[in-house]
Amino acid sequence: IEHLLSLGHRNILHITWKGRTTIRRRYDGYSDAYLAAGLTVPADMVIEVESYEPEWGEAVIRRLLAEEKPLRNATAIFCAADNLALGCLKALTEAGIRVPDDVSVLGFDDIMPAAFSAPPLSTIQLPADRLGGAALALLEQRLVAADPTRPAHRLELGCRLVLRGSIAPPPK
Repeated sequence: IEHLLSLGHRNILHITWKGRTTIRRRYDGYSDAYLAAGLTVPADMVIEVESYEPEWGEAVIRRLLAEEKPLRNATAIFCAADNLALGCLKALTEAGIRVPDDVSVLGFDDIMPAAFSAPPLSTIQLPADRLGGAALALLEQRLVAADPTRPAHRLELGCRLVLRGSIAPPPK
């Protein structure tokens, strides 16, 4: 979201669903970026769908295109999962909307099909290659401490923005 804001986007749709804590944290990142930029978080731009499958992304884009202000005048769309973003790309293409010329699309997860979509989907990459090692290190610390009253430990690993072909500055 910081990157989209730095390009000049201000009306960024966030498409998400009620999911586990990690999904809610993606909304936190969305709102934190607006606040850090000194902007108001646009509550009417957060759209919740039933699930993360591509058909939900397709359906919500079709619905938003039919509104009085198509896409609520968004110049960018941030999806809480690449699967949703792939559905959005399909619906936008079918409606004759060019990505990224007319609207930018950003996903989250960096699943394999994202690199092969048209255009290739820009996304947030999770550090999956480091998750197992980090979990093992925490487990080892817990075993070595041998203290059943030791408080839980939370670990956050940084994500990385992967720029492909679905993001550009907003149209003039």
